[in-house]
Formats: sequence, C-alpha cells, structure tokens
Amino acid sequence: MKDVYILAVESSCDETSVSIIKNGYEVNDGIYNKESLRLTNMPNMTKLKEYSKGLFYVQDESSMIAANVLNAQSHEKIMDCCASPGGKSIFADIKSGDTLEITACDKSIDKVKTIKENIKRLRLKGIETRVQDATVYNEDDFEMYDKLIIVLKHGKISIFFL
Repeated sequence: MKDVYILAVESSCDETSVSIIKNGYEVNDGIYNKESLRLTNMPNMTKLKEYSKGLFYVQDESSMIAANVLNAQSHEKIMDCCASPGGKSIFADIKSGDTLEITACDKSIDKVKTIKENIKRLRLKGIETRVQDATVYNEDDFEMYDKLIIVLKHGKISIFFL
C-alpha cells in the first residue's frame, strides 16, 4: 500500500479520490495525515493522467510527518539536506501554500535531477535544488537557514533532525 498526497491547490482529496476510483483503485483516508490518501490494488501510479497533471505526489506518510513536525511558517528558509526524491520538501512547500524558501539538497546529480522533475511536474515555485553532500560541513548553511531537515536512515528506521 502506498500513500498519496493530493495537492489541495489543484484538487481536493475528495475530487481526486473519485477520479482514482474510476481508474479501478481502492481509496482510503491516510492514517496520520488528513492530506493523504491510502491506495490499494495499484500498479504504476505514474501512468495515471492525474499524476502527469501534477494532482498528486506518491510518498510515504512518514515523510509527511516530518513536514508536519517541521511546522514551517511562511517565508522561512528551509534546507532539506538529504532531499531525494523531494517528498519532505514538496509536502512542506504545499502545506505553506508555496510560501517557503526551500533548498533541497542531495549529493547525487541524478537524485537532484529527480527532485527537479517532481518540482516541475507539481508546478512549485518555492523549492530550489543543489548538489551537496550533507556530510560536508558548511558553516554558511547554519547561518542562512531558519530550519534544517536531516534524515538519517539505518535499516528501516528514519531519524529526523529539524
């Protein structure tokens, strides 16, 4: 089962839910986030026209929890240090109404390319990307950002530092 975040600026969860059900998928409310839907019986969601139109973004609800805990306020400067594929940054930006200044970083050029593709598809303006290794200390980053998102993964456990 995957969680899908529905962009409220493009469509409500109810409208998108009806559209997805018409494609033969079972849709339920998310467990932890009112902004998410849980879908079952789904092959590749990226093949749906609603995906191409940027009406939703496929992600795990745990990424949404990180954005909720971040509690970013309008016009704050946020750095997502290990951002690929961009879910935490995307959800935080959408929750703010696209009013944040987010820098989504990853050490891999290919991963940053994926983040850029997601931002473009969703038509978000508040996120820029940068190739950067989070293990390399950059003092300027701590001075110019209001909040940092750092996710450490060990096996199946993710630890969020905000």
